[in-house]
Amino acid sequence: MGQMERGIARLSEELDTLYSIYHKPMILTEFGADAIPGVHAQPSEMFSEEYQADMIAQYIEVLDAKPYVVGQHVWNLCDFKTGQAVHRMGGMNYKGVFTRDRRPKMAAHRLKMLWDKRDYEPIRYWAGFGNYHL
Repeated sequence: MGQMERGIARLSEELDTLYSIYHKPMILTEFGADAIPGVHAQPSEMFSEEYQADMIAQYIEVLDAKPYVVGQHVWNLCDFKTGQAVHRMGGMNYKGVFTRDRRPKMAAHRLKMLWDKRDYEPIRYWAGFGNYHL
């Protein structure tokens, strides 16, 4: 998995540091990893569907453990065409959990599994209730 463990540990530390400075609720947006559809690797490697699913799941695990994180948004729903570049195979952004033609990648199935297990609390922060004052 490369240095995913180090990156996840650093994410946790940086979130705690930001919270210790600002004492405000946080929403983390636009996290994810490229996964070329149909590319698989065991152990997971960058650009494989396994790597994308593992990385997103580990981010969510960290975010769910932080009581001050009140929202999260995976980047992106679907792969999409973008400008050509040396780091963009075929001019595509492959960070979607679905392919460009809306077929689920491994990460979409992992997200469904994670979200199905959740016991959702009613949203109370926007109304000024709870421990946070917006």
